[in-house]
Amino acid sequence: MVRRMKRHMPPGAVEDFLDEAGKLRHAATELLARAPVRGPLYLSLEGILGAIDSVAEIVKGDRRHFHEKGIASAWNRPPD
Repeated sequence: MVRRMKRHMPPGAVEDFLDEAGKLRHAATELLARAPVRGPLYLSLEGILGAIDSVAEIVKGDRRHFHEKGIASAWNRPPD
C-alpha cells in the first residue's frame, strides 16, 4: 500500500507565483507580437498564455486576470 503525503502550501506561495506568471505572460505577449503568425514559436507562446490564464482562472476565478484592463475600457468610453 502506498502512503500519500499531505502537501502544504506555504503562505503567499500562490500570490508569488501569480506575480511571476504575470511577468512571464507580459514577456510572452511581447514576443508573440513579433513572432511569425501561426509559426512554431507563435503556437508555443499561445500555449503558454493559455496555461497562465487557466491558472489565473483556477486561483482567482477570472481567466482574464492578467489581460490589459485599459484597452477594453478605452473602447467603451464615451467620446469627448
